[in-house]
Amino acid sequence: MKGSVEESQARIAPEVTEIIQSSSHEPVAVVYQLRGSSGQRVPPADEMTEMVGAILGKLREMAPNLPLRHNIFKNLGSFVLLAPPEMHQQVLKEPEIRAAVLNQKKTA
Repeated sequence: MKGSVEESQARIAPEVTEIIQSSSHEPVAVVYQLRGSSGQRVPPADEMTEMVGAILGKLREMAPNLPLRHNIFKNLGSFVLLAPPEMHQQVLKEPEIRAAVLNQKKTA
């Protein structure tokens, strides 16, 4: 299926899949790890801001008035994004995404 979450072959935690498929519109924090290029496990730190900016730019085009809170972990090749589930669904379609996990697990 074109554009599906599976297409990017990212490792997605089951909790993330559950949340993005829910009917909730409450913002949730998801940590994304980006793919490195040319044999690197993660992107170089100096490329992280540009890579994340490109992903967030696409989201802002879709929903210009939606506040997107994020933090980039340059040396880890990852970033956290606080946004509604439908925005995370779009992020997971990006080929740069290697993995996605919830920032905090639900407590009982």
